[in-house]
Amino acid sequence: MRTGKGRRGFSTLIAGAMALAGLALVGPGPGPEAASALALPPGFTLTPAFSGLSLPVAFRFAADGHVFVAEKDGVIKVFDGLNDTTATVFADLRTNVYSYIDRGLLSIEVDPQFPIRPYVYAFYSYDHVLGDPAPPPRWNDTCAGGGSGVDNGNCPASARLSRLTASSSNLEQMVPGSEQVLVEDWCQQYPIHINGTVAFGSDGALYASHGSAAATHFSDYGQTGTPLNPCGDPPVPVGGVQTVPTAEGGSLRSQDPRTPGDPYTLDGTVIRVDPNTGLGLPGNPLFASADLNARRIVAYGLRMPFRMAPRPGANEIWVGDVGEDLREEIDRISIGGPLANGGWPCYEAELVYDGFSPFNLCANLVADGPSAVLAPYFRYAHNQPAFTSDT
Repeated sequence: MRTGKGRRGFSTLIAGAMALAGLALVGPGPGPEAASALALPPGFTLTPAFSGLSLPVAFRFAADGHVFVAEKDGVIKVFDGLNDTTATVFADLRTNVYSYIDRGLLSIEVDPQFPIRPYVYAFYSYDHVLGDPAPPPRWNDTCAGGGSGVDNGNCPASARLSRLTASSSNLEQMVPGSEQVLVEDWCQQYPIHINGTVAFGSDGALYASHGSAAATHFSDYGQTGTPLNPCGDPPVPVGGVQTVPTAEGGSLRSQDPRTPGDPYTLDGTVIRVDPNTGLGLPGNPLFASADLNARRIVAYGLRMPFRMAPRPGANEIWVGDVGEDLREEIDRISIGGPLANGGWPCYEAELVYDGFSPFNLCANLVADGPSAVLAPYFRYAHNQPAFTSDT
């Protein structure tokens, strides 16, 4: 899980997942020597499996043995098995993918029935501004005026959840032009706390998680950007000035479902959708809503649900939500239950987060009491020794 304000957990998470899987994806740089230098727990081994990859950030095993690997810049490569030493490019999405700071192609999923259902799902930062008629790329993997790596919210983008179709004659190649956009939303004002994971649940539904897309170096309520408020967060339009206590932008996007009078957005949520259409599914808490985004949401109030996974044999999604100043947390979302509110930015885990207390959205939520917020299944403080719990 990534840390609150840094990105060191980005590579740590990937390395940890690969160690648990008993393999390593090795990109440019140190190879077997670095792997052999790691001190692993008894019973674990770390074996370099693939090389020649550029920033591999996610991998998935297909039921037929193929291994799909996502590179951050938007290329998906495939190996026909663990003994294959040469990757084939399955899909090249670099024109669409906005690879900048934390933005990029960060998660893929393979259909559980692959190759009968020959689909690979991609969740990526889209180099495009929502509503803009101009095609991508908008920013070309950079941001003018970025300063010291933070762009002040001047280069907004969006995110796409797409389905790619493998060729029936060659499963290691995508059918040209077969990208089917299931969902396009998630205004990304900042290049951090954005698209997280796409995964199938035990119920056969497709899930995707996304953060608030807000700044981390100040309490962001939508007061920045060129133009101001580039995501058009209520209660003011694009170019409008967000003010205390009515603002609903920045980190407060994660509480958007508490203001049903305006269109729902998907920042700070986990969604549950039909893998064929991207539409919300029956059983979702707000399925009766006329708003298509509302019908997709099963949890909100999340800061950065970077990685999540279903619990096998149970209708549960387990989410690692990145904290801010004090807490990291793991949340358990019961599917088929009420709409879950993780509390951010009004709460950080079980603690009221004072930075947003002056805003109406948070004042009202805190007034409802702690029972209005999903209690973390596990949480730990930043100053705790690793692998201990204070719960």
